[in-house]
Amino acid sequence: MGFILILGAGAVGMNEWYRPYVRPTAKMQRELERQDWKSMQATASRSDLTYSTVAAYYAISRMEDENDVPKVPIDMLPPTSRPIYLHNRDGNLENARNYFLTDYCIASEQYPIAYELGKADLNTNGPSPLLLKQMVRICLALHKKEEARSHLNVLRTLPFEKDFIETYAPEAQE
Repeated sequence: MGFILILGAGAVGMNEWYRPYVRPTAKMQRELERQDWKSMQATASRSDLTYSTVAAYYAISRMEDENDVPKVPIDMLPPTSRPIYLHNRDGNLENARNYFLTDYCIASEQYPIAYELGKADLNTNGPSPLLLKQMVRICLALHKKEEARSHLNVLRTLPFEKDFIETYAPEAQE
């Protein structure tokens, strides 16, 4: 029994050492969903900003919380000095970038790019509640109400999404 506990603790510790950006990224995604900009900034301040995921969510929190922060186009973002090892369900490292790049493009009002990233993610990984919510927001910003309604209809089949649907369904009606 003790060996299993030590093995489990070693696996968690190794993951924290090898990929220290995973927990802060997940936490900042939840804080983004709640629009808790100060908590996102606090999480980033306790994390390593040289990782692109943490830096992107920190930039989002600054753009949303402070009006004087410029919305930098995605192709102008400086490269980060450290590689990340996020992958999608298929193990593809490249497509995992869509998770945070889509959020960044939405916050910086680069909706056409966010739309393309979201569509690519839908085609590659299939729908998830987070991605469907992103697509609803993007489609509404691009005035693609029919597509927004389609994503809302999928979300209606999921539990716990009633508040989101009630918020965005009126906007999606013609």
